[in-house]
Amino acid sequence: MIDLADLNFDQGQFEHTAKLYDEAVALESRNLYAHAMRIYSTSLQSNPIVAQEALSAIADYGRDNNDLYE
Repeated sequence: MIDLADLNFDQGQFEHTAKLYDEAVALESRNLYAHAMRIYSTSLQSNPIVAQEALSAIADYGRDNNDLYE
């Protein structure tokens, strides 16, 4: 799932990318990479609400620290 989302991201298909990262998060809700890429891909679509939701999900399980920003 992540590999396919990354491929779509590299191809500039950000709307489809965000959906794939959503699916990855549904499979594993604590996947920091998937959440971070949801933030990135939705911000490129000018969708700050979804980006903020993803950031809040990361904060909810205590990973909004240096792990996220590295």
